[in-house]
Amino acid sequence: MASDPIQPPVGLPQTAPPPQPWTRYEPGMPPYAPEPTTNVMAIVALAGSFFVGIVGIVCGHIALAQIKRTGEKGRGLALAGTIIGYVQTGFVVLWTLGVVVAIVVGGITTSPSSSSGATAEAAPTSDCSTVENASLALSTALTDIAASSWEDDPATAKQAVVDATSAFEDSTSGVTDSTLSYRLNSEQMDLAKLSSAFVDYEAADAGQRDPLPVANAITTTSRDLLELTTSCR
Repeated sequence: MASDPIQPPVGLPQTAPPPQPWTRYEPGMPPYAPEPTTNVMAIVALAGSFFVGIVGIVCGHIALAQIKRTGEKGRGLALAGTIIGYVQTGFVVLWTLGVVVAIVVGGITTSPSSSSGATAEAAPTSDCSTVENASLALSTALTDIAASSWEDDPATAKQAVVDATSAFEDSTSGVTDSTLSYRLNSEQMDLAKLSSAFVDYEAADAGQRDPLPVANAITTTSRDLLELTTSCR
């Protein structure tokens, strides 16, 4: 005699119900809520904070306000961008202050040097006094020579140039300033050319003497002497 098959417990379904692929919306059901998106300004705040701090600060605060209003994701990104932006800006401000302080301290440090430089220039001031006195004496001698009858008596005029040159060299021998020394050498060369012009004029025959080279030499010597005096003013 065959045994009866085992029957499932009463009340249990014979098979599992088929899966439901989708749920049909019925009136009265809550609306479907989509997945929230990440706020764009939060992304911009984080990315920009690494390059320009103010971008992270501004965009970060805007993103936080938008996220609070819309419920978007990205609050962490916005906070990170804001914090990094503040740190970046703080470094820039500190660096700028450091540069300003360095410039100010450097200017104060160089002030004593300027004072010492003014002291070092005291020597040229005394040199200028020497040069001005010697130039005045030489200018007087040149004026007397130009006003004399040197065309008729070139030997006397030549000796006057030699004497004026010696006096000028003796008076300026103690000058140490390099610029003044250079101009003094130039003036002494002018005096040597003037003396040579008198020599040539005296050596020429009476009917062939040309006074123009002598006159030009006197003019050049006087002009350079004026420039020498002006260089001290």
